[in-house]
Amino acid sequence: MDKLNKITVPASQKLRQLQKMVHDIKNNEGGIMNKIKKLKVKAPPSVPRRDYAS
Repeated sequence: MDKLNKITVPASQKLRQLQKMVHDIKNNEGGIMNKIKKLKVKAPPSVPRRDYAS
């Protein structure tokens, strides 16, 4: 059992670090993506010209 603990403890710590890194990347990515979306200005929709005078 002691040998198993020596193997699994470092692996679980590395897994926790990896999960934290992925979590941080996901949080930061959302902020970056929102900034990029705000930079792109959407053009107004094109409306067909109509003659309302007739």
